[in-house]
Amino acid sequence: MGRTILIPLIFLCLSTQAQENLVPNGSFEQFSDCPMNPGNWTAVSWNTPTFTPDYFNVCAQNNGEFSVSIPQNYLGFQPPSEGEAYAGITPFNKNLPEAREYLVAELSSEMIASWRYEIKFFVSPSERAQYAVSTLGAALTSEPPEVVSIATPNGMIDAVPQIMPDERIPITDTAKWILICDTVWATGGEKYITIGNFHLDGDSDTLRFNPNQPPLGNWPSTFAYYYIDDVSVVALDSVPSGVGIDEVGREYGFKVYPNPSNGILTIEYSLGLTDVGTAQLFDLSGRCVHHSTLIADANLTKLGLSHVSSGLYLLRIAVNGDTKLSEQISIVNP
Repeated sequence: MGRTILIPLIFLCLSTQAQENLVPNGSFEQFSDCPMNPGNWTAVSWNTPTFTPDYFNVCAQNNGEFSVSIPQNYLGFQPPSEGEAYAGITPFNKNLPEAREYLVAELSSEMIASWRYEIKFFVSPSERAQYAVSTLGAALTSEPPEVVSIATPNGMIDAVPQIMPDERIPITDTAKWILICDTVWATGGEKYITIGNFHLDGDSDTLRFNPNQPPLGNWPSTFAYYYIDDVSVVALDSVPSGVGIDEVGREYGFKVYPNPSNGILTIEYSLGLTDVGTAQLFDLSGRCVHHSTLIADANLTKLGLSHVSSGLYLLRIAVNGDTKLSEQISIVNP
């Protein structure tokens, strides 16, 4: 399956309250029916491709052992991070190898190439689960993600998460909502967000932090479980009013060739004498592997890339600190 790659940026997450959230029903407030029991998924705009995550809402009755009410429910006690509802997923189950639950939503519009986006969501582990993981994340893809059956009929999602916790430490604080957040450059066309654990059991840094929890009915509590709330994808960049996306950077006459490149990449441009231009090449992990300054009165620069391994890269050209061109480049060195 083809995968969309976003280049992560090393920025602090910013306040984006006034900007549009591309995730419909990001706080799970909208529903078709009040949930009655675990697995009764009624939150709108979200799909559940493997097993059935839980939907919790204040409208649900606290009806005992398997209640999906808020704040008290069958897996613990937790008020919402925002609003009156949240979701819950199992990202690891010791008795079901590589079994996963995920949440998938289609964004209200596609992400735009070379724009920065802030992606964030909040998680809180359940008191009734014995295990914790460090690998909860979010993947953004251009197509709905596929399910890969590894050891169970409903296995893992075939995607690479671009958003992960800063530290690979299992999340165990059941009293708080923990923010998972990062800023990325979009390559363009990303339309779906998936939340869950995309790592194999052996790579998930599991920790049995709560070993004395009793079974839930006939089910042993030897799993990890996290409440999920307040999911957002927000653009941090925009084009000037009245200017089309294809026109951004056209005034500088940028031309980049050849692509694929055999180790020499030529950039043509037309900069003003006071403009400061830069060209940066990023690998798919977000690491800058080449940096050049564009000399204003030269109008042409050749990048020597023989030191770069063959593969796909993202070329970012900025003028006076603002991104004017972002293009995928293939390097094929002898």
